[in-house]
Amino acid sequence: MYRVSKSVYCTHIYNSGSSALSNSDAKVKVYTASGYTEYTVPQNQAGTKWSVFKMVSGEIIPINTLE
Repeated sequence: MYRVSKSVYCTHIYNSGSSALSNSDAKVKVYTASGYTEYTVPQNQAGTKWSVFKMVSGEIIPINTLE
């Protein structure tokens, strides 16, 4: 199993109560043989780690949560 996450390490927004990542409009595109899927960071939520998706036996399973 693989898991893809994006974390924020900037000192001014490292506070776990920060919503800076959520308000950043960050996106992840996953390209496959059949095209791509785009994930957008959840809006108006606090957290510095965005768990985007996990891959199990070649299947992409969306998570899309902030911690």
